[in-house]
Amino acid sequence: MTSDDDLMAAMDPARESFEIHMWPFYHLARVTSLYTQRMDSALKPLGIDVPRWRVLALLHKNGASTVTQLSQEAVSKISTMTKIIQRMTAEGTVHVRPSPDDARSTEVVISDEGSRILESVKEKVGRIGRAAFEGVGPDEIDRLNRICAKLYANIAH
Repeated sequence: MTSDDDLMAAMDPARESFEIHMWPFYHLARVTSLYTQRMDSALKPLGIDVPRWRVLALLHKNGASTVTQLSQEAVSKISTMTKIIQRMTAEGTVHVRPSPDDARSTEVVISDEGSRILESVKEKVGRIGRAAFEGVGPDEIDRLNRICAKLYANIAH
């Protein structure tokens, strides 16, 4: 059995005893990369990619959002999000307009075409999610979400 000090030392890349397989970010990166690969494979035949899916899903959930809001929620640089939105506008999956609250901000709204695409990819995305969480119980998912939220808050400030 490993003591708390041994575990923390094994998780510290600055320590000689660092063990990459004990480093949660190693596992988070692997899960995220594999998830993205599976999503890309599923979405590509439908003419969409993960960043576009994320924007459509966020707009569907939140309604009209500024580029800054989308950038923050997707943890993406504003310049990257701006390029994604420009491509999506050209494709007709979103519309942009000046924000009614602040004319300096651009608001993004999902279009009918974007809603149609979102609806068409939901089952494929759902299948990937169900496979990923097979054998993982609701309590484990809740705990994972709370831990990830705590990690995010720690890193964000």
